[in-house]
Amino acid sequence: MSDSEFVTAVELPVVFTYGGQTQTFNRQPDGKGGGGSIGVWRAGNRAWKLFSKTTSLEKNRRFYETARDRRLPIGTPTPTFQQGTVKQGTQRATQGYALISQWLEGKEFNFQTSQGAFRQALENQNISHSRGSPQYQRYALISILFSFSLSASRILAACNVANEVHLIDVQGKVNGAAGVGEPLAFFDINLAATHSEQAVVLVEVITAWGTHP
Repeated sequence: MSDSEFVTAVELPVVFTYGGQTQTFNRQPDGKGGGGSIGVWRAGNRAWKLFSKTTSLEKNRRFYETARDRRLPIGTPTPTFQQGTVKQGTQRATQGYALISQWLEGKEFNFQTSQGAFRQALENQNISHSRGSPQYQRYALISILFSFSLSASRILAACNVANEVHLIDVQGKVNGAAGVGEPLAFFDINLAATHSEQAVVLVEVITAWGTHP
């Protein structure tokens, strides 16, 4: 899901075996690694982020469960984890896992690169400055009775949730295309225990973005 210019070469092929199934990648990653992963590959409309070790599995699983439960937009369907073995080229296979999620489209922003990238992504995708637009805010009929897949979280709501869950190392994509399910979605989820200044900045930027009704 990240720009290919940041991708680190891996030995091919990369074979992930899990539950009697095999996923093989004969090309370099389509997105960067980071967070202990060896890279991200696109397969159809799914992103496969592979890890050659399991040390971060439970932590990442908890982060994504919290994000899901609090309705932070992280792609549809909800990302899942699969534990298995990862083999890179002629190297010995190791116990690892895959994070399988929606391949997000749109303009990427990454607070590890620049906090100004979020505003640039909003500009790039021509997000409306109207506080009443369906892109800017969530629809009025959202309630806890709606399932996650049917919720219509908009950018303002997404930023507020990111602040509530203390999202850090913020990375995501803004997509202003007509009919898109979520105009803002996050990936590579990391959460702080008590506070995230980056999430505060998200809320400040989108609040200032709504300059007229």
